[in-house]
Amino acid sequence: MYTADLFPLDNFPVECMVTDDKRRIVYINRYIEKQYGYSSDELLGADLFVLLSKASQIMYDIYIASCITAAGVTTRACYEHTG
Repeated sequence: MYTADLFPLDNFPVECMVTDDKRRIVYINRYIEKQYGYSSDELLGADLFVLLSKASQIMYDIYIASCITAAGVTTRACYEHTG
């Protein structure tokens, strides 16, 4: 049995989200639905910034986006890696 089977992300007691390279939300777990009051149908495909305060948006742009870019992480790179 894989760890993912034992500990599905939907049951994590913390926020778990996946976005694409354009900041679109492609996965959220149930904790985020409860925490923010949105359903997954409302958030999937939405811009990540709908969940972030202005200060968090600035932090994302300054630190996280630049780290991702510097590391060369893109959707294409992820697909090529997992093949």
